Amino acid sequence: LGSTACVGFAVLRLGPDVDRSGDAVAIAHMRCRATVSTDCWLQAGSMYLVVPLSLHEGRLPVPVVFACVSRRLVVVSRRGLSRSAAKSAWVAYARAGAKGDAKDFHGGKLHLARASGGAIVGLAENR
Repeated sequence: LGSTACVGFAVLRLGPDVDRSGDAVAIAHMRCRATVSTDCWLQAGSMYLVVPLSLHEGRLPVPVVFACVSRRLVVVSRRGLSRSAAKSAWVAYARAGAKGDAKDFHGGKLHLARASGGAIVGLAENR
């Protein structure tokens, strides 16, 4: 991969329609490090989607290792990611990363998530 990729992730709660994800229950802010992590509590009986997010140059995929610690049984499976799910993850990341500090901008909202690695993810919403 060359230099370290800037990576983070979003954990999204899935709704009844598995292809539509909701708000982020947790995010790991992007960092240019070998490891990024966050702690979160997941509710029993719910489904979640962990979406790795990366900003790097090149066509090589960024290898990802996922770890989950629980006293209860957790079922983890690998699945493909639709464009709408990827978009939902980036939107959730920008909203959560802005920490509720959205700016009013010409009748819309501007969310800016900043990371210690220098990455900025922006979301403009026209509501």
